[in-house]
Amino acid sequence: MKTSLVALVLLSLASAASAGEAKSGEIPWQTSYATASKQATESSKPMLLKFYTGWCPFCAKMDKTTWVDAGVVEAAKSFVPGKINADTDTVAVGRYRTVGYPTVIIAESDGDQVIRLEGYKSPAEVSGYMKAYLAQKDSVTKSLAALDANKKDVSALLSLGDFYLGAGLDAQAVDTFGKAVKLAEGGQDAVRAGAGSGLALVRTGDTKKAGKPLEQALAASAGAPPARLLLALGLRARADGDSAKEKEWLDKLTAQFPDSPEAVEAKAKVATN
Repeated sequence: MKTSLVALVLLSLASAASAGEAKSGEIPWQTSYATASKQATESSKPMLLKFYTGWCPFCAKMDKTTWVDAGVVEAAKSFVPGKINADTDTVAVGRYRTVGYPTVIIAESDGDQVIRLEGYKSPAEVSGYMKAYLAQKDSVTKSLAALDANKKDVSALLSLGDFYLGAGLDAQAVDTFGKAVKLAEGGQDAVRAGAGSGLALVRTGDTKKAGKPLEQALAASAGAPPARLLLALGLRARADGDSAKEKEWLDKLTAQFPDSPEAVEAKAKVATN
């Protein structure tokens, strides 16, 4: 009898330990925007917000795949995580203007949006964006603070645009560089703005709209286009079916900037022919 009792106690303790381990491997979601925001302010940590609804099948899918992934759970430790029911939390929905679900927002501790992901995203995608943000958090925070003080700060827009382009957030890069294009007054700022805007537009498939900022950047470069501009011009020509221009621009890129990330991207694109 005593042996059975001891066995039951040990079994109970083992079960409790297992339950504790499972719990420690989960993301400790705050259940409202208000509580997540308060905790973020107090801790000075950025927020990871998942917007969901009870009727959204891909929200449920992310719960079963993305949000239980070990890499995502580990990266989430650097954030204040909040799960936002879009059917009831109207304040958060209004602030971030969410209309489709799931939507994932990475925001600064003051609530300023940095990254917006819409639709189902895999564990690799989510952890990749989280890590990209954490790797450049100081620069991103500085740029956002500068833009809070002055929405026309071209240097801050260019820095933020560089982050979005490097992270593969091309739609956000289009918006950010587009603002910089309107404000840049020539020189290297105009070159960076036009090249960034043009490359982001080409990546999103809008090659027609990419024409104007790329032409402006080429004119401002005074005959010495940087690697990003050469890549954008080459990829635009490729998308438009102009093989001669594509070769011209990409050959210049690989000759002048052979070890650049842009040259690597160009070679990868050409290899897919």
